[in-house]
Amino acid sequence: MSAIDTPTRSRDRRGLLQPDPATAAGAALALVCTVTGQFVQTPLRPGDDGWSVDVSGGGGFAGLAVLVGFVLVAAVVVSAFARAGRAARHRDRRALGLAVAGAASVFVFWTGLPAILAAAAAGLVLTPRPGGGLTTPAGVVALTLAALTVFSAGYLAVAG
Repeated sequence: MSAIDTPTRSRDRRGLLQPDPATAAGAALALVCTVTGQFVQTPLRPGDDGWSVDVSGGGGFAGLAVLVGFVLVAAVVVSAFARAGRAARHRDRRALGLAVAGAASVFVFWTGLPAILAAAAAGLVLTPRPGGGLTTPAGVVALTLAALTVFSAGYLAVAG
């Protein structure tokens, strides 16, 4: 009896569902930012005297579940897009698209999207190229925009 090999196409689809390392790091940062923004009082916010945690003031555990849900769903979707982008010919253009989407999502920073999208963009730009080529200008812009987006998301989480 011989083993039947699965078609290459189905293997490719399964690979898209594996977590992308950069996007997973962005999801972890997004979770920290969203929890901080929702449940932590900081001295940078008007009316807050110091650092404290108030779970009930941010929607309680139901609010925490919604935030974790946003981050998980976004991480899976963006991770699939980033994995597909690694195989694309114009990887830096895809990274620029992710970075622009991340910057635009700063308006809904509480969802965690900015950090996830920016990390995926940075991961695409920083992935070694097969020929060892240099990053294109689109990649440099994407990396810069991703860094600014992550900084903005962190600042908004603490000072928001």
